[in-house]
Amino acid sequence: MNHSRLCSRLKSKKKEKKMSKTFTELSRARIKESRQLVISKLNDSESFTIAQQVLINEDQRQMTMYLKGAIHIENIDGLYNLRDAVNEAIAKTEK
Repeated sequence: MNHSRLCSRLKSKKKEKKMSKTFTELSRARIKESRQLVISKLNDSESFTIAQQVLINEDQRQMTMYLKGAIHIENIDGLYNLRDAVNEAIAKTEK
């Protein structure tokens, strides 16, 4: 098998692996009129993601689309740390 065919086959397998991930949505928060943050748990794992979801209204239909570049959090401790950081930012802003 030549090099380019092998590289193509490896890239194809990587894409299949990435697409097989499934998530369970845990919560969401509207951050702009047309954007939400969605916190999900990766099934069969202890990790979480925080993704931006765009809400699109077109011809009386509402569609959603996730933006690339989600934040990955390894475990529940990371989620606690995120909560603490958000609470600290709120406290400092309210002063």
